[in-house]
Amino acid sequence: EKRGPITFDRRRLPRKAMKGHAMAVFTQGFCAGSVVRVELSDGSHTGLGIKSPVPVEPGTSFSLIPEHPMMPRAVGVAVRCEKISEGCYHVGLKTRVGALAA
Repeated sequence: EKRGPITFDRRRLPRKAMKGHAMAVFTQGFCAGSVVRVELSDGSHTGLGIKSPVPVEPGTSFSLIPEHPMMPRAVGVAVRCEKISEGCYHVGLKTRVGALAA
């Protein structure tokens, strides 16, 4: 019997796959924010996973406005950014509880 590496899932809540795009405003400190079109990949009650064409430094605040009118807006902070390929980054976003609004 072959055994693979032990995997660890750091998430406490299950994630649901998401499809679609959103406009994200990323802001650091008191600087003007940058607006980027991102792809939604997954989400839970506490966070979202997105694919971004630009790297997003952990600690960066965000406001996410989905293109689908039935999806709520989300705000919070970036907690992870991993390069997938040239011009593509997987970004983990932690949403503020109670900060989702239609």
